[in-house]
Amino acid sequence: MVYEERFWVGLVTAHTSLPTRVGLGGPGLEGRQGTTTALGGVDSFEPFLSNVSVITASVGCVIEIARTRRSSSAPAVLFFERWCAIETHPEWAPSMEYFRLSEPFGIGARGVLRAVGGEEAPFRVTAVGPGFVYADTTELGEVELTVHHEAVDGFDGTHVELSAWLVGPGEEEWARRMSAEVQDSLERDLAALAALLEK
Repeated sequence: MVYEERFWVGLVTAHTSLPTRVGLGGPGLEGRQGTTTALGGVDSFEPFLSNVSVITASVGCVIEIARTRRSSSAPAVLFFERWCAIETHPEWAPSMEYFRLSEPFGIGARGVLRAVGGEEAPFRVTAVGPGFVYADTTELGEVELTVHHEAVDGFDGTHVELSAWLVGPGEEEWARRMSAEVQDSLERDLAALAALLEK
């Protein structure tokens, strides 16, 4: 079963990683990874772990601002369990001060979070599976920041990938302001979690 989160730009299947930039627009126009052209109907891309499907509902674009990958000796299920234990994230994520859920955990559950040095912001859970996948989306005014986590067991260890993207008006300006900081946060948080789980 595929869990879906409804964005203002359309439907993005929760088992995916998004391309660097996807333009969304009218029917019959295609957008490819790394382009700013319009995309209509359903198209597919080939990122690191799986495919993404986008169904357009309005006009807008998605901009990926950060991505980090690593291999680990810890099984994928351990990463997944930690990601889903949202309120414990600050125990291993140096970039986060707190996560507080106001509803039982699950797709659509809402709460508030605060990054170290930042302001409190509302967030919601936007993906839980299939597979060892978790994502949450933080509301930053008109722009939304989604952080997608995925772990896959392999013959040579567990392959883990974190990525982050922005959706909403003025996303290019937000990307310029946030990309370096978010990239650093993802790298540090993933390294810290891997070190914890590999003990």
